[in-house]
Amino acid sequence: MKMRLSLFSVAVCFLLGLPQLPAQMPAKRVLLEKVTSAGCPGCPNGDLILQDMIAADSSLIVVAMHRNDYWHPDSMHSSDGDAIISEYLWAHPTVMVDRIKWPDFAHVCLLSSMWQPKVDLRQAEPIRATVGGSTIYDPQTRSLSVTVNAIAAASLNNDYRLNAYLVESPVSDTGIGYNQLNGNNTSPGHPLFGLGDPIPNYAHHWVLRDMLGGHHGEPGSFPTTSQAGTSGTHTFNTILDPRWNADNMYVVVLIQKHNADPQAREILNAQVVEFNASVLASTHPDLESVYLNAYPQPATASVRINLPRDGRWDLSLHDLQGRAIWQAALNGASQEIARGPWPAGIYLLRATNSAGQSHSIKVQFD
Repeated sequence: MKMRLSLFSVAVCFLLGLPQLPAQMPAKRVLLEKVTSAGCPGCPNGDLILQDMIAADSSLIVVAMHRNDYWHPDSMHSSDGDAIISEYLWAHPTVMVDRIKWPDFAHVCLLSSMWQPKVDLRQAEPIRATVGGSTIYDPQTRSLSVTVNAIAAASLNNDYRLNAYLVESPVSDTGIGYNQLNGNNTSPGHPLFGLGDPIPNYAHHWVLRDMLGGHHGEPGSFPTTSQAGTSGTHTFNTILDPRWNADNMYVVVLIQKHNADPQAREILNAQVVEFNASVLASTHPDLESVYLNAYPQPATASVRINLPRDGRWDLSLHDLQGRAIWQAALNGASQEIARGPWPAGIYLLRATNSAGQSHSIKVQFD
């Protein structure tokens, strides 16, 4: 649902710090940065996987960074996308989930079989910051102003930065650089079967056009020493390229960590903001509530599970590949559970009650 507020309302919210995020808009969204190319035969199949994921979970945000070189001609690449790809590329189609380096894989860019399990783990983590923004677009001059605001929900004592991605979706044209190679053209029963190789006029979704804060984010846009409630704001101004279709464009605002090590640059949160619209960072007190807790962390011989309230809860423990390795039922709000024959590492613990309400957290064993 698009939310459109007057500029006066936006100004009041920024000045007073009022909670303006509607109930339908999740306070945490996971950003999936896809490495792709029109010259990549497997990339349209990756699009289908992501489209299914989005259909099942509207809180996911996808941005596609297009690779362009002699062997993979692509007319939709961008300078900032090129910079990101140069640091993380090892194959495509691959996806970065909040740009996290997961301990069970050698790369930040993940194989398609890992996308959903890592999203599940990321969504189970506590919210450490919320982010929002407002945009002003003039179709006559094609000038765009984007104000990004973020609020810490926990201590953030590091170099965190605000950014705004310009995204166009879909993008379609003919010729080399737009026609999409199709590795499944001769795969009977596949949705891409018989569409051609390449596919002319292919609809490229979530195309990154620009990063207004560069691929590292805007320096100094968020306080380096922050407690819960600390906020930061930055305004970006730009002129849209005449080749871009503004009617198909929107902005992804985000708060990201900067680090000299490319494997330590996680994205804390992101939101989609339409042109001439606003989504403000949430200050809702529920963000500070503990719904599901496990301690000690990391655990050794046993772990105590605290649940939101008394009652029957079905528990399941999943590994980083999404496989359920343990299941049990718990009656009450707290119980100590002996560790099973599980290797050291990070797991996802999911608890579901009889009403179908589900909560998940990460659990680590030494």
